[in-house]
Amino acid sequence: MKKTTIILILLALITSSCKQATNKQETIAATAEMSETAEAVGMSATIEIKKLQKKGGIYYLNNEPFTGKAKKETMGEYSGTSEEWEMQNGKYHGKYGYFSEEYTTTGTYKEGKKHGEWMEMWVFESAKNFQYYKEGKKHGEWQYFNDDELYKTETYKDGVKIKEWTPKITMPAQTYVGTWCSQSDCSEYVTIWNIFDTDDYQEVDFSWYILRLISVQAHGFIEGNKIKFHTREENISGTMTFSPNGVMLSIEQSDFPNINPGSTYKYTFKKQE
Repeated sequence: MKKTTIILILLALITSSCKQATNKQETIAATAEMSETAEAVGMSATIEIKKLQKKGGIYYLNNEPFTGKAKKETMGEYSGTSEEWEMQNGKYHGKYGYFSEEYTTTGTYKEGKKHGEWMEMWVFESAKNFQYYKEGKKHGEWQYFNDDELYKTETYKDGVKIKEWTPKITMPAQTYVGTWCSQSDCSEYVTIWNIFDTDDYQEVDFSWYILRLISVQAHGFIEGNKIKFHTREENISGTMTFSPNGVMLSIEQSDFPNINPGSTYKYTFKKQE
């Protein structure tokens, strides 16, 4: 009798322990699932967008429209990209950003459509523009910059362009005609032969001499809001600018040795004839 009672008590204890262990495992599993879900909806983490399912234009997580932050990252041979979205009820809603070594764009969405201010920037070209949307349609004044200089605007209304503006450049005065030197001994110089500025014809004719490197003749002409030049034989192109400090040539393209894109040449001394 005593043995039977002891055996029953032991069985009861074992059963109770098993139930407690099972309940504990279920609790741990449920807690882990809740934590994972909390992270997925952006309470404490950002989810990879590839983990979401897109159906009918709506992003789902565990069969529920997703709310939170999503991201996408790629890695190329030399650099990578990163893309981030804020989302609500399965649609893009809130801030957006795309980032790479060369290019960046940021903006906002409203219920899946671009809305408000967007910005694009090309790092190495020093170019950027500001765009404006209203519920997915271009709306307002778009602004285009190069080297922080505004060179064009476009005005939209409900997706239709109604106006475009570019500044008119006035060619420099004839006082710039002559030889401009980089040093007082004029070992390197640019000679401006003619400056034409009429309603139909705007051009600069000049010679450019860099000691032991190059001696060319070229034309500069208005393109956009810049005075552009190009040498045919040497295939050198860039921008010529004028200021009270003299003349500057900024190189944008060159196949000529030792004259590299991105370099500038300043000529601040005007030779007395």
